[in-house]
Amino acid sequence: MYREYSVSFFGYLLFGVFVVLTLVFIALPKVVIGIIQYFQGGISLSYFAIFGLVLYFFLMISFFISDTFLATIHTPFNSYWRIYVREDGLYGTYLWEFSRWVFKRPRKICNWEDIKRVKFRGYICFAFYRSIVYLKNDKKFSITNIGISPYEIDKYYHTENEYEKSFIYSNRMLYALIMRRIGIENFEDFKGPLKGGVLEEIRTALTETDRIIEEDKNVIKEMEERKKQIEQEEEEERKLKEVSETKDSPDARKEPKQQ
Repeated sequence: MYREYSVSFFGYLLFGVFVVLTLVFIALPKVVIGIIQYFQGGISLSYFAIFGLVLYFFLMISFFISDTFLATIHTPFNSYWRIYVREDGLYGTYLWEFSRWVFKRPRKICNWEDIKRVKFRGYICFAFYRSIVYLKNDKKFSITNIGISPYEIDKYYHTENEYEKSFIYSNRMLYALIMRRIGIENFEDFKGPLKGGVLEEIRTALTETDRIIEEDKNVIKEMEERKKQIEQEEEEERKLKEVSETKDSPDARKEPKQQ
């Protein structure tokens, strides 16, 4: 397998920073103050306004209970911004590791056999949430799902096919490839009455994994052939350079002594 998934930076700014953090840090304090002032008799509100404030208050509480707020906070610091799916395991880079994800030098996170289970932290759908990958050595790491991400960065924005965007190049396929390796029995909390059929979406993507793996085998083969070709060209250039340097050396230019 040779896939590269990433959080959308624009998606994180829009959904994570603007929506979640603005609502929690700016709007929520105002709502709480408004409710307190109402019960203290400081302001007069209509029943509709009271209902709206209470509804909004419980919406904010759900942000904390459903891991939305923590997912937003974790994303730029200790949740992997990019996940690289390879034959030998998972690789990744954090957002602040600029040189790693620009030059594609990710660190290896784990082998496939090291994964113990994958736990979904959301309560409704993929958006605004994260998943925790638990390893057999008692370590763990997070995969963030903000908005439409993680998406297969080389192809997601280059297709108009909505099916491909939804399943082949989206986080559904990321989890499907992981499920293909570790088994559905090691996926925890991916199904429930409020989760919008997350597990079913992964299963739909799972039907495409054979084709994805075959495509990746061809890609890897082409990359290896290209690498060999480049190495061969570099070796030929090196030999030509050595021959040229030998001809231009002082000893080679020295005229033979006359007898």
